[in-house]
Amino acid sequence: MAAMLQEVCAFLENYWCRNQVLRTVQFSSALVGGLTETSHPALSLKMATLYSSLANMRIISRFLDDLPALAHTLKTWRSIKLMKDVSLPAKLAELFSVLCGLLYYPTEHMAWLVDNKLVTGKSTSLWMIAMVLWGLPLLISALQSTTALMSINQEMELLWRQEKSSNSMEKQVTFSDQRQYVGRTPQMQVLMARRFHILLSIIQSLSDFVNAVHWLPEGVLWSGKLPLFWVGLLGTLSSLIGLYKIVPGHVV
Repeated sequence: MAAMLQEVCAFLENYWCRNQVLRTVQFSSALVGGLTETSHPALSLKMATLYSSLANMRIISRFLDDLPALAHTLKTWRSIKLMKDVSLPAKLAELFSVLCGLLYYPTEHMAWLVDNKLVTGKSTSLWMIAMVLWGLPLLISALQSTTALMSINQEMELLWRQEKSSNSMEKQVTFSDQRQYVGRTPQMQVLMARRFHILLSIIQSLSDFVNAVHWLPEGVLWSGKLPLFWVGLLGTLSSLIGLYKIVPGHVV
């Protein structure tokens, strides 16, 4: 019990882990608020208030993320230069995504300052730029993950055919028996684990991308058209996947 408590405390003491927990609570409150809009209006209003309060709190906390984002960009740039077997388009996509993340923070800061009348100006265009800077890397990530998923599926199919040919020469076994046998081989288990993590990444990126478009100014695709329930559902799904990835033992 004491060891478990220490692990939980260590997890929550980490800024990124704590932020992921808050994000999960934030979007879960939106999900509950959307579910109870007609049946329990008072509860729905409370959940919507909690959702917006947590969103605002996380925006304020991100004022401290500029330097970590800069450090991450420099680290990524150094690692990109060392990549030998990665194509130029993949390198450029990675660099573009990191630069978008670096520019996102000051853009969001300025939009928040304008909204709270600490700086004069109009925030609509700033929020639109911020959402584009957030959404484009998500779309790129989903496309890259889809490409990786197709590659892994091809590897799995090739392995399956090799094992099928080998097993067929040794003895006659059923199709189901061969599938189960291949699934138990270490190489196939590694590929299945990689495929599972890539699928999670695709779902996470697309869920956030749908919400990012929703928060763009009205008139762009489905911007402003998602009800609170869908915003909460997509955000909760993405947040739970993010939590799964950073929980010790599931880091990917």
